[in-house]
Amino acid sequence: MWEIASASAEGQDNAYHKEGRRSGAKPLMTVASIMTHVFHKILTSHFTHLVVLNPKQKAFLLRDGCTENIFHLDLILNYHRQHFKPLYMACMNIAKAFDSVSHKTIEEILNMKGLLLPMTS
Repeated sequence: MWEIASASAEGQDNAYHKEGRRSGAKPLMTVASIMTHVFHKILTSHFTHLVVLNPKQKAFLLRDGCTENIFHLDLILNYHRQHFKPLYMACMNIAKAFDSVSHKTIEEILNMKGLLLPMTS
């Protein structure tokens, strides 16, 4: 399992482009990104019964978090528009924050907590 993740991190993947895109264009998706997405879904399904998550952690819950977030954003915008209240928003891309933790560190923490020992040994 960790071999897949390390191979993906090293860029050993194939890029898929939309038809008609020039060869220098950025790829639409890569095998590594698809495998990582599937890998994260598998981990989520294993962890859901072990860890109690806050409902606000939509990315880790098995539901359509994107649709819920859009709905909540629309609700907030409409409320502030109707009541003439000021609204300040900040959009942050925190996707790279999770890239800073090495797989070895994750394995050590899983072992310390006694979780998923068959997967880490």
